[in-house]
Amino acid sequence: MASDPEEARRVGETTLAILERTISTEKSEIIAKIFVAYGLGHLRETDFRRLSEAIDRSFVDDLKKLVKLHKVPDKSKEEFLAFLLPSGFTISVGGEQLDDFGQIYYKVTSLGNKFRTAYYVGKKHIGE
Repeated sequence: MASDPEEARRVGETTLAILERTISTEKSEIIAKIFVAYGLGHLRETDFRRLSEAIDRSFVDDLKKLVKLHKVPDKSKEEFLAFLLPSGFTISVGGEQLDDFGQIYYKVTSLGNKFRTAYYVGKKHIGE
């Protein structure tokens, strides 16, 4: 970011716009952790901006539940995962076996896993 003024401008604009809209200080803290991961080189600029936008579209309690998952399930009926669909952190998947055919489950996407990883990298580096 320091070597590319255009990247710094884009990241700064995205961060400020989202922080201005955020009504939750907890969301601001989550974005700060993601920013730390970006600053340390664990995320590309586009990933940071995409994650920031996804965080903005999510309910903070659902985000907190997502990062607290010890093991990310292949498919789940957890309601908070359904609420994260608009963020892109989860997708819906149908049952594939005879006994669960027609059932709807939720799965964490690669973006959701990238969010979880970046969150913990940022958290670790700020000493939490």
